[in-house]
Amino acid sequence: MNHKPYTKLISVSFPSAKVNDAMPEDQDLDNRSRNYRIRRSIMDYGMGLVIGFVGIFLFLAPHFGVSFDLDDLFRYMFAGLCILRCFQDLPWV
Repeated sequence: MNHKPYTKLISVSFPSAKVNDAMPEDQDLDNRSRNYRIRRSIMDYGMGLVIGFVGIFLFLAPHFGVSFDLDDLFRYMFAGLCILRCFQDLPWV
Protein backbone atom coordinates (compact mmCIF):
# COMPACT_ATOMS: atom_id res chain seq x y z
CA MET A 1 0.00 0.00 0.00
CA ASN A 2 1.31 3.40 -0.96
CA HIS A 3 -0.54 5.68 1.40
CA LYS A 4 1.12 7.92 3.90
CA PRO A 5 0.26 7.58 7.57
CA TYR A 6 -1.94 10.22 9.20
CA THR A 7 -3.25 11.56 5.92
CA LYS A 8 -6.73 10.29 6.54
CA LEU A 9 -8.81 12.55 8.77
CA ILE A 10 -10.84 11.00 11.52
CA SER A 11 -14.27 12.49 11.99
CA VAL A 12 -16.16 12.04 15.20
CA SER A 13 -19.73 13.13 15.62
CA PHE A 14 -21.00 13.84 19.08
CA PRO A 15 -24.67 13.70 19.95
CA SER A 16 -26.14 17.16 20.21
CA ALA A 17 -29.46 18.49 21.42
CA LYS A 18 -31.84 19.26 18.61
CA VAL A 19 -34.23 22.16 18.59
CA ASN A 20 -37.15 19.73 18.52
CA ASP A 21 -35.88 18.02 21.67
CA ALA A 22 -36.29 21.21 23.72
CA MET A 23 -38.66 21.28 26.61
CA PRO A 24 -42.12 22.79 25.91
CA GLU A 25 -41.34 25.65 28.29
CA ASP A 26 -38.27 26.52 26.22
CA GLN A 27 -40.29 26.46 23.02
CA ASP A 28 -42.88 28.72 24.63
CA LEU A 29 -40.14 31.18 25.61
CA ASP A 30 -38.80 31.09 22.06
CA ASN A 31 -42.25 31.84 20.67
CA ARG A 32 -42.76 34.69 23.15
CA SER A 33 -39.35 36.18 22.39
CA ARG A 34 -39.97 35.86 18.64
CA ASN A 35 -43.38 37.53 19.00
CA TYR A 36 -41.82 40.29 21.12
CA ARG A 37 -39.16 40.91 18.47
CA ILE A 38 -41.82 41.10 15.75
CA ARG A 39 -43.96 43.55 17.77
CA ARG A 40 -40.90 45.63 18.60
CA SER A 41 -39.76 45.82 14.99
CA ILE A 42 -43.25 46.82 13.82
CA MET A 43 -43.31 49.56 16.45
CA ASP A 44 -39.82 50.76 15.48
CA TYR A 45 -40.67 50.89 11.77
CA GLY A 46 -43.98 52.61 12.48
CA MET A 47 -42.42 55.25 14.71
CA GLY A 48 -39.64 55.78 12.19
CA LEU A 49 -42.17 56.43 9.45
CA VAL A 50 -44.26 58.75 11.64
CA ILE A 51 -41.20 60.78 12.67
CA GLY A 52 -40.04 60.92 9.05
CA PHE A 53 -43.43 62.14 7.84
CA VAL A 54 -43.45 64.83 10.55
CA GLY A 55 -40.03 66.00 9.35
CA ILE A 56 -41.14 66.08 5.71
CA PHE A 57 -44.34 67.89 6.70
CA LEU A 58 -42.34 70.52 8.60
CA PHE A 59 -40.11 71.05 5.58
CA LEU A 60 -43.06 71.39 3.22
CA ALA A 61 -45.48 73.19 5.59
CA PRO A 62 -45.34 76.55 3.72
CA HIS A 63 -46.32 74.77 0.50
CA PHE A 64 -49.36 73.30 2.26
CA GLY A 65 -50.38 76.71 3.61
CA VAL A 66 -49.64 75.81 7.24
CA SER A 67 -47.86 78.38 9.38
CA PHE A 68 -46.17 77.84 12.73
CA ASP A 69 -45.11 80.28 15.43
CA LEU A 70 -41.56 78.97 15.02
CA ASP A 71 -38.71 80.73 13.33
CA ASP A 72 -37.85 79.15 9.98
CA LEU A 73 -34.37 78.19 11.20
CA PHE A 74 -35.75 76.21 14.16
CA ARG A 75 -38.45 74.62 12.03
CA TYR A 76 -35.90 73.44 9.46
CA MET A 77 -33.51 72.25 12.19
CA PHE A 78 -36.26 70.24 13.89
CA ALA A 79 -37.43 68.83 10.56
CA GLY A 80 -33.85 67.78 9.78
CA LEU A 81 -33.53 66.08 13.16
CA CYS A 82 -36.81 64.25 12.56
CA ILE A 83 -35.63 63.00 9.19
CA LEU A 84 -32.27 61.92 10.60
CA ARG A 85 -34.08 60.02 13.35
CA CYS A 86 -36.27 58.37 10.72
CA PHE A 87 -33.21 57.10 8.89
CA GLN A 88 -31.82 55.80 12.17
CA ASP A 89 -34.99 53.80 12.92
CA LEU A 90 -35.49 52.32 9.48
CA PRO A 91 -33.30 49.47 8.19
CA TRP A 92 -32.19 50.86 4.84
CA VAL A 93 -29.34 52.86 6.40
